[in-house]
Amino acid sequence: MKFGPASLVDLPQLHLDWYRFAMEGGPKPEFLRKPVAYYVSGAERWRYADALEAITAESRPFYLDSAGAGGRDAYAAGSLAPARVGRGAPDSYRYDPRDVSLAKIESESNLDSALDQEVFLANKAQLVYVSEPFSQDQELSGFFRFEAWLSIDQPDTDFVVTVAEIGTNGTVTPLSSDIMRARYRESLRAQKLVATKEPRRYDFDHFTFASRLVSKGSRLELVLSAANSIGIERNHNSGGVIADETSADSRGVTVQLFHDAGRRSALYVPVAANAHTAAMSQ
Repeated sequence: MKFGPASLVDLPQLHLDWYRFAMEGGPKPEFLRKPVAYYVSGAERWRYADALEAITAESRPFYLDSAGAGGRDAYAAGSLAPARVGRGAPDSYRYDPRDVSLAKIESESNLDSALDQEVFLANKAQLVYVSEPFSQDQELSGFFRFEAWLSIDQPDTDFVVTVAEIGTNGTVTPLSSDIMRARYRESLRAQKLVATKEPRRYDFDHFTFASRLVSKGSRLELVLSAANSIGIERNHNSGGVIADETSADSRGVTVQLFHDAGRRSALYVPVAANAHTAAMSQ
């Protein structure tokens, strides 16, 4: 990603100015005029807030839906919309930890290019949902949250959730992501293997902070996928001690994502305070 000149902060000078303020009674550095400073990519400027919670004015839900085709990629994706009743049929993907074909593609692809989607398109263990185009520029700042009704047919598996902006020219700009091991869905301190094939709600609420002025005509993209990457420890889905397991312990898993009227999976989008808050076109 490229950032504007305003993103550059002279940290040595800031340190000197801070010590003059703290130890010599000098003026407080202008850059530190409020407790929170954050950079808005796209707008290429700094904004300020009195508290982290004050950055976001609204956590707006965008509900998942699809025609049952599964939303395998951006060209056959499900939808994200502020108000829509799910059609009922869940989407699903199958993930086999023994399949390393994606690792080869990942290791040879140009991961530096925002237009190179070879790895993304080659991944079959994922579900994709895309919003309608933004009707105007919209600042999104804060923390995304994803509530998903999921079922798996093995004791454990790993999920990755990513949120991105798809520009009008096809450029994909990552905004934030979260990762979850199913056995730690209720607590990061105590594991609880999955003992049912019935759908349960999974709360993805550890996304990294994001701040982006999303351009008019761009779309939001949500991807739920298996943690199938050369950069992530491979979970063999069996429920055992992952560090001690090998491919001989691997179990293929079928993941289903539900979005019917009674189980409304939704991405909660952080709309910035003191910014344009017009909804996307529906």
